[in-house]
Amino acid sequence: MNVPAHLDHITRLVATLKSGVTEMGEAITTVPLEEYRSPERFAAERASVFRKLPIIAAAADELKAPGDCLTHDVLGAPVVLVRAEDGVVRGFLNVCRHRNTRIVSGEGVQCLRAFKCPYHNWVYGLDGALNAIPQDFGFPGLDREAMGLVPVPVVEQHGLIWLVADPKTPLDLDAHLAGVGADLAAFGFSDHLLFRREKQRRKTNWKLVADAFLEAYHVQRLHRDTVAEFFTDNELCSDRMGRHVRSAIARKATQEVIDRSVEEWHIGNHMTFAYFIFPCTVLVVQPDFQTLLSFVPFAVDETEIDHIMLVPQMPRNLEERAHYDRAFEYMDAGVFNGEDVWVAEQAQSVIDSGANEVMTLGTFEHGVKFFHDTLEAAIGELAD
Repeated sequence: MNVPAHLDHITRLVATLKSGVTEMGEAITTVPLEEYRSPERFAAERASVFRKLPIIAAAADELKAPGDCLTHDVLGAPVVLVRAEDGVVRGFLNVCRHRNTRIVSGEGVQCLRAFKCPYHNWVYGLDGALNAIPQDFGFPGLDREAMGLVPVPVVEQHGLIWLVADPKTPLDLDAHLAGVGADLAAFGFSDHLLFRREKQRRKTNWKLVADAFLEAYHVQRLHRDTVAEFFTDNELCSDRMGRHVRSAIARKATQEVIDRSVEEWHIGNHMTFAYFIFPCTVLVVQPDFQTLLSFVPFAVDETEIDHIMLVPQMPRNLEERAHYDRAFEYMDAGVFNGEDVWVAEQAQSVIDSGANEVMTLGTFEHGVKFFHDTLEAAIGELAD
């Protein structure tokens, strides 16, 4: 995978490496601890950014054939995604219109011919239409057309399925991505396939996890027994793209090509691109696969870590499968959940100790401050 020509990070990263000084903000800043523990703040996040902004719900490859469906809960908004008979992915609130019962239960992909409520067996088509009511004579005058499943905005783009959990909020993905979509296209996300997906519930506020992916200061320290061997110390350059952040992080192998032409650089081997897609997803461009991490909050101190690995083609033999399995386990258990999320849980566990009232951020942690400022602004903009 060659470096896309439209990205200027190489020049900037070379300047960073040669100067020995990473890109920095202007001053030390702080983030109030209340942002990580306040029920009122959590409720505001839930009602605004997590209900009204697009989030990545699945890899498009997960729903291969008509009838394939899976569930996704977004802070109390249960959604079922389905590839309908016309091949289009649609989303509905996963709630029966009769007695407010969850229709589809369970994890992972299921293949269904229709949606049947387990309570009274009302049946809905893959298009959400109410198709059958047992003993329908008990509902005289019921407007069936008005009682279909409630649709939510969904779009399949860049090899991913994006949704907005609020049925009344339109989904304009290009506007939301603010240019990130061009990068995803350049990296070939739409051509990748799902290799593996794992979810874990962890005891931490979702923002403590997000913070870790917005600076490189911790890499040589927290990850000293894992990925630190591949990276230089705290050297990166970043761009703000709308509400999102694009970062290029220097690897030790960067020195091999620091004086060579752009064409000789290889993403993953010589530098690592990471994207923070607001509000809660990180995309990491690896040497031979793509990593997606989403941090979906379920409570002020509980977060689901959703880890997806996308590969350019499915393994052709046992050796290739073993390679991807090792890479997934190494990143999932060793790095992400074993270190990044673990340390977030440690922070959450002492948040009420009284030792601090703020998080203190150095000048090279300006990406963390940008995220919190952006979140604050988005809550205000999207509030009812």
